[in-house]
Amino acid sequence: MTGLAWDEKSKTLTLGKREGKFPGLLKQRTFRIVFVSPGHGTGGAMTTTADVEVVYKGRALKISAP
Repeated sequence: MTGLAWDEKSKTLTLGKREGKFPGLLKQRTFRIVFVSPGHGTGGAMTTTADVEVVYKGRALKISAP
């Protein structure tokens, strides 16, 4: 399990440290993050381009909005 937390004040997304194990667990995965704002990443025309792309390897990561 990976926890997610958003800090509105600092505009930072935290991907928490991985917890737990199971057969077939990926050692790493790529997250394509879209920071939603008025006219960006909302509505019928979804954003196809990520604002940030990170490779998650189980350690906590903090990602700041652009």
